[in-house]
Amino acid sequence: MKIAIIGKLCSGKSTCAKYLIDKYDYTCLSFGEPVKRYAKEIFGLETKNRVIIQDFAQKIKEIDNDVWIKYLIRKLDNLQTDKIVIDDLRFPNEYNALKNKGFIFIKLIISEEKQKERIINTYPDSFNTHIERTKNISESYTNVLKSDYVIDVTNIDKNMIFDFLENVINYKQDNK
Repeated sequence: MKIAIIGKLCSGKSTCAKYLIDKYDYTCLSFGEPVKRYAKEIFGLETKNRVIIQDFAQKIKEIDNDVWIKYLIRKLDNLQTDKIVIDDLRFPNEYNALKNKGFIFIKLIISEEKQKERIINTYPDSFNTHIERTKNISESYTNVLKSDYVIDVTNIDKNMIFDFLENVINYKQDNK
């Protein structure tokens, strides 16, 4: 089963992907992986710099709006498994490309307050920059993208999220 996870910064997308990787041997692909890798190499980044990464991604998209999609689809088409998770779906064109490839979509909803709390805990030395970047265009479409399954992660722990993922996988397997 091919799964794409939609959610805002610090909503738990990577945590969900890691669970699927660890428990079910999923392969994780990310639209942002080449962006981060090339930005790190080009700009000599030692730590994650969200401003540079997001700006770099947008500037490259000015040349070809689908560049990161095409890159990911080439990797996807070379895989010999359907156990794939995308951990950073954020834009409508990404959504459409994955829909055409047969993905199901899981959306993680998080309150603004809980998101801010997680950002502060995750990035204690640079949380202000990350909070400011929640206004970036890359965060603006998550509410409007359609999904097959939705879970509000605001007031639940990881185990409840993992139970939700189990239910999705079991339901899809039972209803093939």
